[in-house]
Amino acid sequence: MIETINGRKFVDLVIVRQVLDTRGFIEMFENNLSRCKTFVQAYEEVEVIHEQVTGRRRYTNYVSFSNVKGRLR
Repeated sequence: MIETINGRKFVDLVIVRQVLDTRGFIEMFENNLSRCKTFVQAYEEVEVIHEQVTGRRRYTNYVSFSNVKGRLR
């Protein structure tokens, strides 16, 4: 996601836009499900990206995220 070349940081803007959007965050979570052992692990991997981009978590925890996801479905 964040790549350093000659001391300069570069980010994938498509991923940045996706992680900043609620539906994009959910889509990234769903894409992680096939690779991760638990829902919480899939969620935490997306939170790590969000934290790298913004410096803070998007949701307090998986339960908070799950509630938002449930309201959008």
